[in-house]
Amino acid sequence: MEGPQHMVLLSPKEDFVQRTLAAIAGLLARLAYVANLREDRGYDHWGLERIYGDQAARMAIGEAHSDLWSQVLRTPLRRLAAEYESESQNQERKAEMTQAMEEWEKDPQRAIPADLRGGSVRHFNSIVSALSCLSHGRSVHGRSPFPHSHSRAGASQ
Repeated sequence: MEGPQHMVLLSPKEDFVQRTLAAIAGLLARLAYVANLREDRGYDHWGLERIYGDQAARMAIGEAHSDLWSQVLRTPLRRLAAEYESESQNQERKAEMTQAMEEWEKDPQRAIPADLRGGSVRHFNSIVSALSCLSHGRSVHGRSPFPHSHSRAGASQ
């Protein structure tokens, strides 16, 4: 219940994660969104900056970026490929994800957070490369290279 007497106060990171990132379906799509917010001076999100100030907003998005990065690295490739394939059902989303993958293959720096939290850039690059190869394989052969196995994918969630 939110209202003047029952306002829920969120930290800048909680606000960003619960109100912005939660509206974006898929781990890769959320990472692509955050990567696109990244500028030379940090992250740029007008609404969050307006509410919390530039520094707090940038720190919150940076922390969320590190969280997403870690989640991508921990997610089985099969699940990421299924997510990527699912996103490809919508032509607009497919174009966005394809563009993100192509950008990450050429220059992954925007997708890589300042705080790697022990993650490996090399690992991320291999994930991007594998997803790119799989997506090209689908367009050539007209089918997914991964059999639809929900038993393994569901077990790791």
